[in-house]
Amino acid sequence: MPEFYDQKVEDVMTRPNTSNRVKLFFVLLVAGVISTVCAGVLMFLPGEGNPTVQYDPTQLSAAPEAGLDLPLHTLDGQYSNDDFVATVNADSIEIRTSNGMLYWVGTFSSSAVSGDVVTSTKIDVPKAVLSQANSKDFVIGDRSFTFQFTIMGTTTVEEVVHV
Repeated sequence: MPEFYDQKVEDVMTRPNTSNRVKLFFVLLVAGVISTVCAGVLMFLPGEGNPTVQYDPTQLSAAPEAGLDLPLHTLDGQYSNDDFVATVNADSIEIRTSNGMLYWVGTFSSSAVSGDVVTSTKIDVPKAVLSQANSKDFVIGDRSFTFQFTIMGTTTVEEVVHV
């Protein structure tokens, strides 16, 4: 055989084949994807490292009766009647007269439920406040609350309703 022919055969044998590299790349890529998917599926199968939770209806009947002591909603928001506008915000209450004068600023429990009596303690603010009391009781209703209002020796019970 001619020397030229031997040279070509040797080049073909040692020269890298691009199509083989591409095939190898795709084989490794597919193998990586398959192993990742299998690992993800195995995470959700029950086993030593993956505890399962079983439903046991007897545990529900053995549980103590839970009352609805927690409020289903908070009292946050605005309340009003013809004479007053009250604003409850988390742990405080501010009451103004219908003409804008500040009547009361105090602590408040916005998580109280209907029938509760909330005793509010006056919060010192650098403004004139009409009420001179150090505390005030509020009786919580369904969508309202009541409080006593005293002016010039006359006391009335005011009910403000959620707006």
